Amino acid sequence: MDLAIALGQAAGLAVACGLVAFLPLAVGAVAAILGFLPGALGVYDDTPVAIGGGVLGVISAAIGTLISPLVRLVLAAVGGGATFQLTAGDELPWVGLALGAGLGAAAGSVASRVIDGATSGGGTASGVATLAALAALVVAAVAVAPMVGYAVLAALLWFALKARRGAQKKYAGLRVLR
Repeated sequence: MDLAIALGQAAGLAVACGLVAFLPLAVGAVAAILGFLPGALGVYDDTPVAIGGGVLGVISAAIGTLISPLVRLVLAAVGGGATFQLTAGDELPWVGLALGAGLGAAAGSVASRVIDGATSGGGTASGVATLAALAALVVAAVAVAPMVGYAVLAALLWFALKARRGAQKKYAGLRVLR
């Protein structure tokens, strides 16, 4: 049962890294300090990890709207891999790096479309960054609850399918012109 809980928590936190790369790392570290992560590596409950994750999270939130989508995607993959490994590394050694990187990158891809659309639609960079950071904090905090991370993962899949359908509809009218 601990493996299922650890995987769900790790998946939810890795998905949250797609919104703001390293902010869920800090949330996970605080949860590990409080004893809410049964599969966490021993180093995850150290105060410097929580502080470092918080500082990196604030920096990535501040520059999130100013950097290119590719850099945002790479940061999300790195944050997702690190967070997944730290969260479930005691139950699932080393595999978490790849799983977390994939989940972080997938969530980062979906989030980049939303962030770019919001800033190009007239949203201010600071406002969009603040909303993304708040969303990452809420998703990460919710994902710490046992088994809720699987619901976060399902929400990611739903948003990814919705974004794909929206992209297909966008060009549907152009196909009839051939």
